[in-house]
Amino acid sequence: MKNLFLFSIATLSLAACGRGTSTNNPFRAPAEKLDAPEIQHTFEAECVRSHKSWISSIKALAKGTADVYPQSERSQIIFRAGNATFKEIHYLGENCDGGEAYAFTEEGSYRVGDKSQNEHTNGLRHLDIKMDSVHATALSPEGVKFANAYALCDKKDWKIGSKENVTTSAAQNNCYDVTPRREIANVYQVDDNKLELGYAGDKAVAKDDRPTTITSKVFYRKH
Repeated sequence: MKNLFLFSIATLSLAACGRGTSTNNPFRAPAEKLDAPEIQHTFEAECVRSHKSWISSIKALAKGTADVYPQSERSQIIFRAGNATFKEIHYLGENCDGGEAYAFTEEGSYRVGDKSQNEHTNGLRHLDIKMDSVHATALSPEGVKFANAYALCDKKDWKIGSKENVTTSAAQNNCYDVTPRREIANVYQVDDNKLELGYAGDKAVAKDDRPTTITSKVFYRKH
């Protein structure tokens, strides 16, 4: 259920350098010690229409019990104080309009590599992300009706505004369609309020496979 998914992200050089300050998680650090302030924002991608074949398949699976279907989506990447969030919002209209149906939120942590590493990636900073969990939320009556008819993430008891943990079913086609608990070794640059990533897909990326250039055509504007 993903036409577009980000996914590339950040490593935050998080040394717990402060008097008496330490951390057991290398992806976390106190906010006042964070580097790379240019990436600590909400970034948003352009609206993407759902593929017609996908719309046809969900209509068939819902067996006519829902009369409104999500037809487009928009992705966000949010970096805050060592926390990384990927958000995917599905809309009832074709151009991310017509009201929100439901959203997936993937949460984890990140760090940005030391600038000394840039010589191996054409001056681009290292970005490492470790995602831990996936939640889904129905956002409207139409979203609830569709989610229950479609058995979104194998659930048929959706309620408006209830944030449900769907990590165990996230990889399924009727859910987030992304394997959770992944780590992504990436590079990035922020230019003119635009976040560009070496990799913007939805797979894990090992450190040995870290991209060295900006090859993705997907970018995110500061929101």
